[in-house]
Amino acid sequence: MIKYAMFPPGLEDLSVVTIRLWQPKEADEVTFLADQLVATARLVPAETEGHRAEPDAGR
Repeated sequence: MIKYAMFPPGLEDLSVVTIRLWQPKEADEVTFLADQLVATARLVPAETEGHRAEPDAGR
């Protein structure tokens, strides 16, 4: 199991990404791909009441 702790910019909360391996022999490749994925992760504002929420740049 691989776990990453992420502190997305502009947020006060910690996000945790957990990746489980089914084939331990592929751990090196999965770790490499997970590193790439987590490095490019972005938060996208969700719609609320029919209006798109904008990110809070002031935090």
